Amino acid sequence: MNNHISEHDELILEVKNLKKFYKAKTNSHFFGKKENLEAVGGIDLSVYKGEIIGIIGESGCGKSTLGKLLVNLEPPTDGEILFRGTPVQEMLQKHPAEFRKTVQMVFQNPFDTFLQTETIEKIMIRPLQLYASDLSHDEQLQNVIAILEEGGLRPAQDFLPRYPHELSGGQLQRISILRSMLLNPAFLVVDEPVSMLDVSVRADVINMILDLKEKYQTSIIFISHDISVVRYVADHIAVMYLGRIVEEGSTEELLSNPKHPYTKALISNCMTIDLDHPVKRIKIKGEIPSPINPGPGCYFCKRCYAAKCICQETYPDKTQITDNHFAYCHLLCQEGEKSIES
Repeated sequence: MNNHISEHDELILEVKNLKKFYKAKTNSHFFGKKENLEAVGGIDLSVYKGEIIGIIGESGCGKSTLGKLLVNLEPPTDGEILFRGTPVQEMLQKHPAEFRKTVQMVFQNPFDTFLQTETIEKIMIRPLQLYASDLSHDEQLQNVIAILEEGGLRPAQDFLPRYPHELSGGQLQRISILRSMLLNPAFLVVDEPVSMLDVSVRADVINMILDLKEKYQTSIIFISHDISVVRYVADHIAVMYLGRIVEEGSTEELLSNPKHPYTKALISNCMTIDLDHPVKRIKIKGEIPSPINPGPGCYFCKRCYAAKCICQETYPDKTQITDNHFAYCHLLCQEGEKSIES
């Protein structure tokens, strides 16, 4: 388990050595050998009540797969996910409805989220029909109207009879987020929630997420490739590369004092992030390597500007930088922090 220390008391979600492998052919021959494609390669994570953890990294690093594992849209290959101390698989066997009520996910593309033939009223009221059947139809409808109004879709009655294709991307993503909050979930995964929206509406949607989090004290995993957005919303950041977390820490500490070469390169290439000191741009060589048999050394070593021989030989152990900040890098262990300053 990681050493993530939080001011929040209640541990909502705990992830231990989580892995997800897929079988992939290594050549085009019909009888080609299938090997493990390592989508998520052993992740530890702790999420506390009312906390937002940002997951950042390049496309293909396993961020979305991790999100799906956390809400059980994908079964893990190995490892354990504990929700309030109870294994998720045990919850799903004994209380599946309770799990579905308290764990939700918002996807990147709002236009793919809903059936285009259903009205907003039907889309919004369905979760209440499934998991709040003790409420009358009128009570369910009033809950829907109240949360639409709360999310800035006013007057809500004007939106209820409309269809998804009649709304803008920003309006539809608001509805996707608001629907996920109808049952007051304890844990929410939002996967690139503003990447497909116009820049003009992104801030409004992000602020709505923050307002809802504050009101309901929902714990959130916020997945994004945009460091400037994650800095704005997250209390804590985990940096992923090729299925593994390579650095993790409180938002301000990680961004102001990054230790892993990959984290430094990501930050240096984000021109929109407002840092106190100018950062020299670090070029990352090549493309992300294949997730099939990525070892034995550090997965980043072939693209790293500071790689040493040992980086090709063994995967680095965790190095604790502060109580709330760690990284996996041989250079930290061998030569001290100054050796990887850019």
